[in-house]
Amino acid sequence: MVELKNDIDNIKQFIIAGLEKFTKDVNRPSIMGVYCCPRMGWISLNFNITHSFNQENYYCPDFEFVEFDLIEFENWQEEFDSMERIWIDDNSKTYHSNWGDGDEALNGFLFPFLKNLIVNLNKEIKLPSTVLQFLDSRFNEKII
Repeated sequence: MVELKNDIDNIKQFIIAGLEKFTKDVNRPSIMGVYCCPRMGWISLNFNITHSFNQENYYCPDFEFVEFDLIEFENWQEEFDSMERIWIDDNSKTYHSNWGDGDEALNGFLFPFLKNLIVNLNKEIKLPSTVLQFLDSRFNEKII
């Protein structure tokens, strides 16, 4: 079982630290891409400094700085590969995945969780324009 509330602080700190490091080492980004693959248990940060937001070209793999930073959650991948496959979000909503659901059902459960986390983080610190995208998924949205 994966209880996503246990990962909130790690994800927030990952985003804050990655953004600060990028700003210090390179420049303040014009766009930040948060790219995620729940079944493999990773989230990456991607940045643009010269390209502005364009609805047609905001795919994270096309960013100027792809996978600038990466965080892995082994328990996500282990849960996806397990027989149990139970996910609980920060509001105690439970998702029971089965093998027939595939990746997209899990993506649909986790996308609102990450979206809300990032939107709330933006209230604490000012984030650049931010795109949230899941690997090989229809879940792809400019959220800030």
